Amino acid sequence: MSALVWLYVALGGACGAMLRAAVSYWLAAGHYATLLINVLGAFLIGLCWAALQEQPWFAHWGRWLLVVGFLGGFTTFSTLAIELLWLLEARRWLALVALAVGSLALGLLAVIAGHLLGTALAPALPVSQTD
Repeated sequence: MSALVWLYVALGGACGAMLRAAVSYWLAAGHYATLLINVLGAFLIGLCWAALQEQPWFAHWGRWLLVVGFLGGFTTFSTLAIELLWLLEARRWLALVALAVGSLALGLLAVIAGHLLGTALAPALPVSQTD
């Protein structure tokens, strides 16, 4: 990978992580904030991937900036994992199962919904001739 690709990933990742921190702070909802962020991120990844995959700029640099960087920095599997551990340690079984199963099930539904919407929107997007 070129140095420019690393820059796109770093820039997108920094912005995504800052937005995740802001949303978590604003919501102050603990596990629910993590769930919301991950589900929203899954939706947006599905949307971007389907809607933008024919765009030359997306193939060359946009996926690194938006999907790998921004949405990779925005979503947070590691935070989900530590929150699940905390629930396990606290013996909060129902919350543990709800967060684990809910995250996976809602994340899958969200990425499918985003992909379907992106597929529907893609034909309406003009394809850029430059990247």
